[in-house]
Amino acid sequence: MNISISQPVSLLQVGNRDLNEDYIFPSGEKSKRTTKLFVVADGLGGKGKGEVASQMATDIISDYILGLPTDKDLHQEDLNVALQKAEKALREYTTTNSASLGMGTSLSLIYLGPGLITMAWVGICPIYHYHEESSQLSRVNALSSEEKDTEKTDERSYGSHKAANFQLVQLSYDEIS
Repeated sequence: MNISISQPVSLLQVGNRDLNEDYIFPSGEKSKRTTKLFVVADGLGGKGKGEVASQMATDIISDYILGLPTDKDLHQEDLNVALQKAEKALREYTTTNSASLGMGTSLSLIYLGPGLITMAWVGICPIYHYHEESSQLSRVNALSSEEKDTEKTDERSYGSHKAANFQLVQLSYDEIS
C-alpha cells in the first residue's frame, strides 16, 4: 500500500473558557508535507497553567522524537524517555512558579515511521481511525468505564503531579486504510 501525506491542516477552537489550554504540533509554518509526527495536547483546565503544560509537553516530546534517527520506528522506550523529560521539565517549572502547582495535560501523538505507524497517548486525548469504506470513525483509544468517571480526571492526565506511561498501538502500513 502506498501512503501519501497531504499538507497537514489544523483547526483550534476556544471552547467555553477565556483561555485556550490546548496545543498542537505541527502548526502554522512548522507544518509540511514531509511531517511525520502529529501531537495534540489538552491542558487541564482549572488546575492552573494548563496552557503552559500542554505547550511544554508538546515541544519537549516532539523535539525528542524528531531528534531520533529517521530510519527507526518509534518504540515504548523512546516514548517513555520523551515523557520523562517532559515530566521533569514540568516539575522544575512548578518549583519556581507556585501558581502552576498541579498543572497537567493529556496528550496524543501519531508518528509515521519507516515500517510502523505509532499511535500513543497519555490521558484522554482521543485518536480516531476513519474507515473509508463505511465513512465511519472509530476511537483507537476508547475510554474504559472508569476513565469516563469525571471524578477521576487526575488519573487521566500527567504533569507536575503524576508520573505516567504512554499507552501504545502500532500498526503496519498494510493494516490501515
